Amino acid sequence: MSERNAHLPQAGRGCRCSCARDREAAGAERKTGKELTALLGEGKELNLGGPGKGYAGSLILSADGTGRGQIKLDNGDVIPIEGV
Repeated sequence: MSERNAHLPQAGRGCRCSCARDREAAGAERKTGKELTALLGEGKELNLGGPGKGYAGSLILSADGTGRGQIKLDNGDVIPIEGV
């Protein structure tokens, strides 16, 4: 696995990075559509990566369930993120 995609979950194995441990520690649970709409009603911006992670960027989540953002790798490459 390359350094560039080391964070991506492998098929059937789930994510092995700290974000998976963070979710477990926080007691993450699934939300209903109504709960997500209330949570994201005004949108949320998530900061991604940071110093020592190999990338940094942000993802903006909207109440309609869409997300858009980008990350910039330490080598200067920019990867756009967009989805539902």
